[in-house]
Amino acid sequence: MRRSHRHRGWSRLEAVAMLIVLAVLATLLLHRLAGVGQEARRVQLRMAAENARINAQLIALRCPVELDLPCWQRVLQDLQRVNLRAPQGPLAPDPEAQMPVHADVQALLQTVALAAGLRQHGGAGQSWQLLPDGRDTLHVALQGVAHCRFSLRWEGPNRPVSVQDAEDLC
Repeated sequence: MRRSHRHRGWSRLEAVAMLIVLAVLATLLLHRLAGVGQEARRVQLRMAAENARINAQLIALRCPVELDLPCWQRVLQDLQRVNLRAPQGPLAPDPEAQMPVHADVQALLQTVALAAGLRQHGGAGQSWQLLPDGRDTLHVALQGVAHCRFSLRWEGPNRPVSVQDAEDLC
């Protein structure tokens, strides 16, 4: 005598086991994606610090007088003109990019950050926090990630602004 076996679907135990396996896989995937995001922020921080270092040297070479506001403004205008001729096509001038209006050490540090494209804004793209610390230091941090930052430091007359890696706990 033959019994007919009817296929009834999954048992509850099989369904629970499958849900547990899927939950473990999803957790592993999310953990991996979080690590990728942290590493991307670290790379972005290192690239921004190197860009700031290059622009600090450029400003020091083009503006040999230490606190020369008209020279900084010319350098920033030249950099903006170069960006307008980018290979991917013409770009509109950045209306939020504020030119320095006075010549002091903090304005010099902000000019270096602005020349490197590191500024605070409310639009699309990555925003940076520019946090003055005393007379001669400016911390540059990723918006919303305060411990993912580096510092711009004025070392004194006749020396370019230095870039110091502070924290990369991104």
